[in-house]
Amino acid sequence: MINLTYQFKLKLTHQQTHEVENILEVCRRVYNYALCERKHWLNSRKSPINACSIVFEYIIPADVPYPNYNNQSKAPRFLWKAQRKLKLLQRRLKHKIKGSNNWLKLQRKIALLHESVANTRKDWHFKLAHHLCDLADNIFVEDINFISWSRGIVRKRSLESGIGQFINEILPYISWKRCKFYLKVDKNGTSQECPSCHQPTGKKRLNQRVHSCQFCGHEENRDTASAKVVEYRGKIAVGLPVIQNACGDVLAGVKQRKLFDLAKCL
Repeated sequence: MINLTYQFKLKLTHQQTHEVENILEVCRRVYNYALCERKHWLNSRKSPINACSIVFEYIIPADVPYPNYNNQSKAPRFLWKAQRKLKLLQRRLKHKIKGSNNWLKLQRKIALLHESVANTRKDWHFKLAHHLCDLADNIFVEDINFISWSRGIVRKRSLESGIGQFINEILPYISWKRCKFYLKVDKNGTSQECPSCHQPTGKKRLNQRVHSCQFCGHEENRDTASAKVVEYRGKIAVGLPVIQNACGDVLAGVKQRKLFDLAKCL
């Protein structure tokens, strides 16, 4: 008996290519985020009880469970199942007579499923906002126009994740309730600035994932470097002194305490 193997190559359009690349990019980010959570949890358990590292320290409460697959995939797994069920119901709806009893029943099922997905997403957003407020007293985010996002290549993913609602509504509300300071900063050029010397380093290609400064020689992950630039711009915008201690952490000083007291009074 002879076994034959065939190879096929898909000829995608320009739009389909962008959609596939976007899906792969989202999968990459989700995997890296989950891996980062596990590494931080493990590093927080390696520190000695009576001493700290010279560089930095991962401070995670002792009662936080290990972020395994089951814990990390609860919300996404429910949303994926709901999305598949939604597609099935919408496909069945096409074969029903508009205005009939069966059509109305399916419409009600679809509406309830949409409501369940929205409630699950909002619950996860509130928990994430509280988690961020537990980690920091100042929260700085990029001032992004999510309306243009919803019209671009990532329109489907941005609308499904509800990132605009989280950044513009839920996170500011939880920050206010928890007496944390929340501020939007300029998003332009965050990946083109060195977080160490703050010199412009020029544009980077999408596949260039490591930041390397030609002025001070600082090298760091591109996403981490951009986040530090956002933090630096936020502290400069509110007038907080940017001072580094021996461990490399940024100290806010007296002005930060005054800012917290002001936020509590608002």
